[in-house]
Amino acid sequence: MWTVTAKAYLREADPVFRVLVCAVLPTGAEREVLACDHAAREVFGEPDGVLFESYGCSDLVEKVRGAELVSPTLQRQHGLFSRLHRLMAEGRIQFPADAGRDPRTGTPGLLKSELVTFAYDCEREGATKFGTQRGAHDDTVYSLAWACEACDGEAQERKFWWQDKQFVRELYGVGGDEDAAPEPDPARHLTDPLAVHRAALANL
Repeated sequence: MWTVTAKAYLREADPVFRVLVCAVLPTGAEREVLACDHAAREVFGEPDGVLFESYGCSDLVEKVRGAELVSPTLQRQHGLFSRLHRLMAEGRIQFPADAGRDPRTGTPGLLKSELVTFAYDCEREGATKFGTQRGAHDDTVYSLAWACEACDGEAQERKFWWQDKQFVRELYGVGGDEDAAPEPDPARHLTDPLAVHRAALANL
């Protein structure tokens, strides 16, 4: 799963979280995750945070800039989903009705259907278990909860990937001096996909 959310302040009220991307990856392979990360940074800019669950993602965290590895412990899940429930109850999470596409059937709206079936059970010793009924999936809900937490920190100074000299050098395998050339025009890549790459190299 790959979910991108944005935190927006409307009319000086509490922030609203909007789902910008809810992608169900076909296999969850490394190349799919890195492609989603690259696309998100190119469209939305540098994120305030990127969270990966420790289960199955420990090898990815070093390959995504600013990524942090988190463990879904029972205590962490309790805080995560209590907060998600509060945001939903207050109407502060917005997402398209067709967010998420079921990889088995191709049917859109997977996020909504998994949210509807998401529940919790109180087990022995006061432990709370979160998830869907047996046989159902809840990946989009977990991904949404982590995405909201990732963007709920202090806003960073925005920096597009092509402005990061070290990242561009590593990406293209080239060197260069420290003198900055004019920054690329972010709008040009809408009509010329290669323009931003040429400008990034020129910026070295």
